[in-house]
Amino acid sequence: MKILDSDILIALLKNDSAAKHAIAMLQSSGESLATTALTAHEVLAGTVQGGLGGRRYQTAQLLLRSLPVFVYDLDAVEHTVKLQEELTKLGRPIGVFDEMISGISLAHDATVVTRNLKHFLTVHGLNVETW
Repeated sequence: MKILDSDILIALLKNDSAAKHAIAMLQSSGESLATTALTAHEVLAGTVQGGLGGRRYQTAQLLLRSLPVFVYDLDAVEHTVKLQEELTKLGRPIGVFDEMISGISLAHDATVVTRNLKHFLTVHGLNVETW
């Protein structure tokens, strides 16, 4: 299972050729693709300048509705609390959204697909793949 972070989804919405190629490669490998509710929030929040009925918002909605969206459930919360404690001890918190996305990914034993390696590679035990 691959969990798509906001950077690749936003790049897809901008018709970025590298993002389109990365998604095509993931799909051709038979990998299941998903995202998180937190990532969906980030993506949709970035499109509302034109209003909720705007073309950018509607396109983002269509993209997000094409993917399974993992929620922030108790299992994810427990993973997040543990990793937050570890990161705090190291003096390297990565921000609550990325910590929660990491918790969701750990709960599903999934790989995060992102270019934000600085944050996600800090999380012990998290599988991360760049695009």
